Amino acid sequence: MGKHDPLFLLIKSLSAGEKAAVRQVDRGQSAYLALFDLIARQRHYDERKVRKKLQQQGQEVNLSYAKNYLTRHILKTLRETGEGASVTATVQEIRVLMDRKVYDLAAKMLAKARKKAKAGEHWEAFLHLTEIEITLLAQQKGKPEASIAKIRHINAERKTARQAQLNLGEYEDLYYEYRPVLMRKQRARNEWDLNLIAEFRQHPLMQSEAQALSQRARRMYYRCQILIQAFAGDFNQTFALLDQALGQYREFEFLLGDHPADYINDMLRHGVLLAHFGKFSQVERSMQEIRTMQKRHAVHGSEIFDKYYRLLLGYALATRKYDQVSSELVDIRAGLDRYRESLPWATRCNMLFLLGRVAFEQQDYGLAADWLNQILDETNRGIREDLVSLARILLIFVYYEREEFELVESSSRATRKYLRRREQLYKFEARLLSFLERNSFQATSEAQVAALRALRDDLETIFQDKLEANILAFFNILEWLDGKIAGR
Repeated sequence: MGKHDPLFLLIKSLSAGEKAAVRQVDRGQSAYLALFDLIARQRHYDERKVRKKLQQQGQEVNLSYAKNYLTRHILKTLRETGEGASVTATVQEIRVLMDRKVYDLAAKMLAKARKKAKAGEHWEAFLHLTEIEITLLAQQKGKPEASIAKIRHINAERKTARQAQLNLGEYEDLYYEYRPVLMRKQRARNEWDLNLIAEFRQHPLMQSEAQALSQRARRMYYRCQILIQAFAGDFNQTFALLDQALGQYREFEFLLGDHPADYINDMLRHGVLLAHFGKFSQVERSMQEIRTMQKRHAVHGSEIFDKYYRLLLGYALATRKYDQVSSELVDIRAGLDRYRESLPWATRCNMLFLLGRVAFEQQDYGLAADWLNQILDETNRGIREDLVSLARILLIFVYYEREEFELVESSSRATRKYLRRREQLYKFEARLLSFLERNSFQATSEAQVAALRALRDDLETIFQDKLEANILAFFNILEWLDGKIAGR
């Protein structure tokens, strides 16, 4: 069971505020609270110790039943917290008051909830509330003309809300229709389907003016446009769109409250481009903001760990300042272990590769080999084939730098086998494959230097393609080849 226990993982994902909400239980539920606290204090789940502690505390419970109850209690607490949840709960309370004919209190609560739902663009709740409002108007005495005028005004608002809800749904559908392209991009190939991105770009919804949309629909519009520009390799436009998206989150708190993980993800992408454009002081501010997010919002610890350290590693590689990475290496190792089950493999692979790069740049080739081999030891190799391929190639360079030429050859053979097995390759991979089948990186003769120079020239031409050049953000192979050709 160990770290894979679902309840343990759920409890470890809670923020301090969420834990406080979970602890608000009746006296008769003290056994469940004791179980919650025992699990929360454990670094790794040990059910034997949990049973023993409960017995010592005089808590006689069926542990399987208690764990199931506690799981449902935590999920209920999480469901009932948050801005959107509170609006939905208020709608239900107002309906109860209406059923019991307590109209005055219902009207007071409705006015406040209606304003809140509209401001936060909770359209479904807004439509329910205005439906109740129309029912309340029918209970009022007085001239029917006044009630009819109010109902017509409410119906006009309902029409606007329904249209906003429809627009939001259309943008969400569009985003999630084309989002899987990302998985295609993360699989190596010679030519990926640019027509699909062109089709995405030309969709009528992408021709809309962002300012004309509701805030929630605009958020999805930016997500779609960022996807398009990033895949097309237009980093300047991607950076500008990320600026706008982050500004929108900061201006409208309900968006940040409802989508903190998306905000942090955009912070990471924005920070990577800040480093790309050499705006390093702003990268440092972005890292600090990511670090403070968990205190202000219910964000899973793995999200903070992932985004903060990936940005730190990218920053270190861009500036060639590795002191902070070295000083936090113990925390990085601990986080990779702690969040093994909650970090997607593609994310973990990305971080391991960046760690391998940092170690390689510091000429700590033993540590670089350790990080890269962790990628190759994973079983889920169908995702991020581009990084797995790069890890194999960089590992050859590691062994070459250590002058372990037998490992250079065996690793080269394994890499050739891996690349031949793939259905599609990037052009730079195909060129490296042909090089490895005839040569090595040992520049010990004029012929070998000439082969390296020819490889370098061909790769430089291949990297004129923006999509192929994306790989240089992970490792500048041209710079490394220049050093080998020059005999460094």
